[in-house]
Amino acid sequence: MNILMNASLWYARLRTGIAVAGLAATLLPAPGCGSQPRTAAPDAHRALRPIVTIAGASAADKDRAALARFVGDWKFEGFAMNGSDRAKGSGRAAASIEREHFVLLDLQAAEGQLSGHAAKKSGSMIFASEPAIGLTLTAWGDASPAMTRMVGEVDANASHFTFNEMRTAPGVHRHTISFDFETDDRWIAEIRDESERNTPVVARYEFTRVAS
Repeated sequence: MNILMNASLWYARLRTGIAVAGLAATLLPAPGCGSQPRTAAPDAHRALRPIVTIAGASAADKDRAALARFVGDWKFEGFAMNGSDRAKGSGRAAASIEREHFVLLDLQAAEGQLSGHAAKKSGSMIFASEPAIGLTLTAWGDASPAMTRMVGEVDANASHFTFNEMRTAPGVHRHTISFDFETDDRWIAEIRDESERNTPVVARYEFTRVAS
């Protein structure tokens, strides 16, 4: 899949017998994957450039400006849980503004397993701020014929994005994904299984900007 997150969510679906196509699809672990306990939520990062919008900008326009943090070329590395083991993966990603209103993030694995399946290599996510809905994320990838749809929110300084899966089939685990920007050139994507009591981490990847 072109996007890490798609792989992660997909693998979580496979774990329950249903493939999930979505942002997490790139990041999610393989069927029967394990997890890690939740860690403390990160503080807001002050090393980020401020997001500037014009006076009187709508909430949707402010959200779209925040999404511009993803734009650029990135390399990533991290893991998805496979039982009690970590399946490592790394690769490249690129995000661009599409049709003025959307941010498209594509990912491609370069080495190692992606969400526990060595043959599943690419995925994509599209971010939007939709009228009367707010921030949304739609993800898909080569690990599943389905798509994952999520709704989310961003904090005041646009450093922390959180997206929650909108709907899952009966018996299928529900996931959340967070994006934490520590600097303008580094961010972390983390996927958690909200169906489990301690909301364990099922995948985590670190993105670093590639110098142009």
